[in-house]
Amino acid sequence: MRLYAFFGGYEIADKSMLTLGRDLGVPVKIPFQYFLIEHPQGRVLFDTGMNPVALTDPASYPPTAQFGSQVTPGDLAPARLAALGLTPDDVNIVVNSHLHYDHAGGNCQFPHAVFLVQYDEMQSAMCPEPWSGLVAENYCRRDFDLPLNYQFLRGDYDVYGDGRLRLIRTPGHTRGHQSLVLRLDESGVVVLAQDAVYLTQSLEQLILATTCFDQKAMYESYVRLREIRRLENAGIIPGHDVAVWESLRQAPLYYD
Repeated sequence: MRLYAFFGGYEIADKSMLTLGRDLGVPVKIPFQYFLIEHPQGRVLFDTGMNPVALTDPASYPPTAQFGSQVTPGDLAPARLAALGLTPDDVNIVVNSHLHYDHAGGNCQFPHAVFLVQYDEMQSAMCPEPWSGLVAENYCRRDFDLPLNYQFLRGDYDVYGDGRLRLIRTPGHTRGHQSLVLRLDESGVVVLAQDAVYLTQSLEQLILATTCFDQKAMYESYVRLREIRRLENAGIIPGHDVAVWESLRQAPLYYD
């Protein structure tokens, strides 16, 4: 089994968005990341990066217009796959950690894949709770309101039934966020936490995020991730930590 890390662009934001009001006025680079897992039974893409319309018509795409995303053609999923000699049709399963634009924007490029999404994540994305602020603003229906083969989950899920790719519910950032626990032969247990935890600092110091649907749920997801790390000696890859991202092997390099 192999794990490839793909760079999907970035934004510059105030760090206080990631640290619940701390570090006000400190600019930070927020990398967009998504991953390909090659399993003996198929290829799984964990998140899909940005929507190509962010490049072709950015003025019409609210996330780019509002947040100033910086994305190049090479950052889109088909280009990242092509660098490995693959096409979107070579991906059997797509998992969305959640349906925000930087994680589900590329869904439209995988019309033949099976999509695994938590049911309450799709529910919340389709009808965002009016009090959820930035969490709601980060949903763009053109990213996910598509005629795709969605299969909705209602809890943890073992993708291939062998314990090597396990989806675990990690709500908090959004109502139906999920993370992926991988059991690699050489690298051991790796958790792709995505936005369940933005920064390593967040997990170590239990610092919640400003963009948060449910603070109590986010805290409980931190506790769950820390427990997996303790019991399984797992490495945790947070969702938007530029220092962690720059330390990773990035495709075409891989972990096995």
